[in-house]
Amino acid sequence: MKPAALSGRDSELRTLLDIVRRGVGGTPQAVVVRGESGVGKTTLVRAVVDEVRADGAQLLWGQGLRFGAVEAAYHPLVLALEGWLRSAGEAERTRLLDEIPAAARVLPSLGAPPPESPAPLMTVVDALIGRIVARSPTLLVVDDVQWADPSTWDALTYLVAGFGEQSLALLATQREDGVRDERFQHWLDGLRRLPGTHALDVGRLDREGTERQLTALMEGEPPPGLLEEVFARSQGNPYFTELLVRQAATGGVDGADALPDELRRALLDSWQALDPGTRAMTRVLAVAGRPTPVATLSAVAADLGLPATEGLREAVDARVTVLEGDLLWFRHPLLAEVLVETYLPGEAGPVHAAWAGLLAGTTGEGVDELRRLGDLATHQELAGAHPEAFATLLRAADVALELRVRHEAADFLSRAVALWETGSPDRDDLDAEVRLLERAGRVCERAGRKQDAWRLIGRARERLDETLEPLWAAKLRMTHEDLSWELGLIESIGQDITDDVVRLTLADPDSSEHVDALTWTAENLYWSGRPEEAAVAAGVAVEAAERVGSGAALALAYATRAMMTLGADLVQAARDAETARAHAEASGDPDLMELVFLAGWWVHQTSGDLDVLVGYVQEWLDLDRSVGGAGWEWPRQVLSQLLLDRGDLVGLDAQVRSALARADSAYFEVTARLAAAVLAVRRGALDAAEQHRVRAYEVMPFLEDRRGVDAGPLLTEILVALGRPDEALALVERTLPINTGDPATMDAMLIGAARAVAELVQRATDDRDPDAVRSHRQSLDRLLETRAGLPGTPFEPVEDRDRVARARGALFLAEVGRVHDEDDRVDRWREAVRAAETAGMRWEQHRAAVRLAAALVESGTGRDEAARMMRSAHAYAAEQRAAPLAVAVEELAGLARISLAAPVEAPAVSRAFAGLTAREVEVLGHLVADRTYAEIAAELFISEKTVSVHVSNLLRKTQTSSRREVAALARRVGWSDGPVHSGQ
Repeated sequence: MKPAALSGRDSELRTLLDIVRRGVGGTPQAVVVRGESGVGKTTLVRAVVDEVRADGAQLLWGQGLRFGAVEAAYHPLVLALEGWLRSAGEAERTRLLDEIPAAARVLPSLGAPPPESPAPLMTVVDALIGRIVARSPTLLVVDDVQWADPSTWDALTYLVAGFGEQSLALLATQREDGVRDERFQHWLDGLRRLPGTHALDVGRLDREGTERQLTALMEGEPPPGLLEEVFARSQGNPYFTELLVRQAATGGVDGADALPDELRRALLDSWQALDPGTRAMTRVLAVAGRPTPVATLSAVAADLGLPATEGLREAVDARVTVLEGDLLWFRHPLLAEVLVETYLPGEAGPVHAAWAGLLAGTTGEGVDELRRLGDLATHQELAGAHPEAFATLLRAADVALELRVRHEAADFLSRAVALWETGSPDRDDLDAEVRLLERAGRVCERAGRKQDAWRLIGRARERLDETLEPLWAAKLRMTHEDLSWELGLIESIGQDITDDVVRLTLADPDSSEHVDALTWTAENLYWSGRPEEAAVAAGVAVEAAERVGSGAALALAYATRAMMTLGADLVQAARDAETARAHAEASGDPDLMELVFLAGWWVHQTSGDLDVLVGYVQEWLDLDRSVGGAGWEWPRQVLSQLLLDRGDLVGLDAQVRSALARADSAYFEVTARLAAAVLAVRRGALDAAEQHRVRAYEVMPFLEDRRGVDAGPLLTEILVALGRPDEALALVERTLPINTGDPATMDAMLIGAARAVAELVQRATDDRDPDAVRSHRQSLDRLLETRAGLPGTPFEPVEDRDRVARARGALFLAEVGRVHDEDDRVDRWREAVRAAETAGMRWEQHRAAVRLAAALVESGTGRDEAARMMRSAHAYAAEQRAAPLAVAVEELAGLARISLAAPVEAPAVSRAFAGLTAREVEVLGHLVADRTYAEIAAELFISEKTVSVHVSNLLRKTQTSSRREVAALARRVGWSDGPVHSGQ
């Protein structure tokens, strides 16, 4: 019989080839090919692989595995990269290590000691794929992506979110039957909302398709009656059809159950035709749970007293297994599941013990060690060696946290919890059990697994006797109540609950737990709309912390008071934030330091100085790396908003990409999606913007109503850009009162509303509908009346240096002038341009510049000024790849007959930066973008010391004295993405 062939899939093949060829042709694409077991997903993908490899593309092939996949961080991608390495040659391997020294943390086969690297593993994996793609168009396949580990899912999101102009296509196959993993479904839903992604459903073949398959398999027309018999039984499942034809060739087929059970039986029937020795070896392979070197399988078999492995060739020839290099695995992954099920209860124990014995005698580095420990724990547990498995799981969790793969750490600790009774040496120690439950819960919380965290912390509360351990019980209760609120299980945390927690901690009023309870009470009072009471509670917390005297308690109390008293006494709040930071740094607690960052951020943002704010956030990101890379989300989320405010779309690209892949909670996923949507509308990718907006609502329905999310300004900009200004206005009208705690958010929402009304007025004017014009203008007047009844004064600077508030005020007045068609529009837009430029709000500056230019052209005055405005905006749009802004400028320039070419001037840039090397120019670009040394090192895969050397050379050659001075000089002389040097 002929080997398996692709039949009846012409339409699917054409669709998939078209998408993949676009990807490898320079417009990256991702496709998830979905279908049941045996329907031919992998066969279809291999047909595509054959076609694109014939076109010259290279292949990276990774496999998700049902057994042990959760213990194997990045396993499918490591398999793909290792496969590429085997064919790359020694020179290529050496070059890869030179370019990405951190690659050894992911690929132990490189044979180099893994260096200490600040780069997260996800970015290392991405860089490896990027280097491979840069050499040749690439097709990356992840087969059975539903069995991949969460770190691989995150890495794939990071890869797809970073699609630019690479020659790359990603193909993932998804087995739909038997998959009930909510985390996978959440990831898949998010991936499908990214630009450039597709889903292809592969169903069963019809009768005609099955006939074509039979003809191909039998190399001729099938015998009479066979088609009907096979089609009736296979129901168009291609792999089942192939198995049935094989059975028919050896003596006919018998009746059986319906799919998928019948497919499993047919797989087993195919396996049972093998020699007994071969069957025994393949069962041992199935227990291994992943592709295995033949030599390793032989060693385990010898330990079990099984015969030599010559018979494995029979399994390969019978197409039961496949051999790629020295790795042996099953042709169809379902067979591995079926063979494991053939063991009687307890019968597989010795086999697992043999695998555990082999793994216990080895060691590894980085991801390789994490994979070894995960497999070892699995085999130990299934062999019944629960104490050994328990210890291995705890060690694996430590390694996972060191590698910053929190999903895997959460899994290991959750499994350790499940083994407590049979595996822990401290099983009779109640406190030890509660400590493990609490630790597992907190790691699950950091990994975004809130439901698991809630369950584990809840169990810890149940096990703990609060009369004996009131302080510990209070700590657990606060965590559990916060999780209940985040999961929507309760609407708010009432005062009765906070009073109860404080009562528990009064068992020791001089304890850090009492301080925790008081600060928690203050925060809940603040968010329930009682800021004065919150400030009082925060003051009491500071007094208690002074009595306690611990750095952690003092940091928490002062940080809370800084946030609670900010509106009443800014000077005191600033002092409290600095005091909190000093105590937090002394404590070294990463979670506490992130809270202190927020307190400082609340204080700093009153300055309205974007340069100061960016510097503050970058300082904290540097601190994050210096304390071991805790992966703080708040500084990164804040940085995204700052980059939006500054109009740094290029910098925002990388930030959004990382945020989409790292988002471990609904809040951070929503804020990442909204930032991505705004970035998309500013780039003109309206379909992508809508996808991001829809996904944000899938994750958090009614997100505009959630306090603290600050979604209003972003949603308003998105809706106006999508041509739905009426929805944008309605959103602001309804939600403005919800944001009374943040005057800056209300200001931004007013600007968005004014823009929405201006668009509506323009539409009504174009339609010659004066009644609609009047109605829209009245709607803005009503909104301003609503704002007048809310706390605070719109656009009022908190400090004299608050340039952002002033710029927003000028932008609002300009938009209002547009709404009412005021005569002083030119002056209003000129002031808006000046104020936005002074504030460093480049996006707003250049949008206002286009409005100013249009007003000047319309008035017939200031042609030279209009030309300057248009040229500046056009250069900015080109630099930031803001296509809609560029088109608007070009259309206006065409109407006004103004050339966008700048007047020829003597070049000053080459003199200012003469003699820089290409690498120095590259480093300079990062300095201009306000990147830290650590970020530059991670991006360029060099050490921070090397970055420092390049910066020193830059300062010497440009006769400047600091990184900020050289960056400022570069901006003044017109440095952008292009080179500014005349050296080599």
